Amino acid sequence: MEAIRESLAQSRGARGVTFGLTMPLEWVGGGQCCWSTRPNFAGKERPTRSSVTHPVSDEFFDVFAIRFAAGAAWTRWTATGAPYPAVISEQLANQVFGGANGALGATFVMDQTDFRIVGVAGNTRHYGVDQPYATAVYIPATAMPFAPDNVTMAVLTDRTDDALAADLRTAIWRAEPMLPVP
Repeated sequence: MEAIRESLAQSRGARGVTFGLTMPLEWVGGGQCCWSTRPNFAGKERPTRSSVTHPVSDEFFDVFAIRFAAGAAWTRWTATGAPYPAVISEQLANQVFGGANGALGATFVMDQTDFRIVGVAGNTRHYGVDQPYATAVYIPATAMPFAPDNVTMAVLTDRTDDALAADLRTAIWRAEPMLPVP
């Protein structure tokens, strides 16, 4: 996925590229995909409801212009092993830690993997503008405990021309020639 992201980033007009299990507004109308969990925060009572976990690459927050209430996102170079860096939603930080700043540096275990909170992202309506804000945990895609069947790429570009789709397919095939691209 990193090789594909690098190739897409070299496309004319690309200002940012990210990938993840799902992207904002990919599942709309009340449906949700794909992974919910209740993280076990060190020294805190577990949340009563599950949070949606979004495994994403490091440029996710920049591509979608998601503001931070505290801290920042991880980088490719800081997401190398346990404890993996993580970002939680402001709503989850308020519920568990009483605010964004209280969450920074806290650790949690999810699916037997250790994480440390490095940022608190503003709340988003990942599943549609008509849906309520949901608690969310964002982790590096490299920290997923399973290999996904598919991922979604998102390219931030200033292009709107008819050749954009063909150029993006070519960029993907430059990195992975046998990959089927719709």
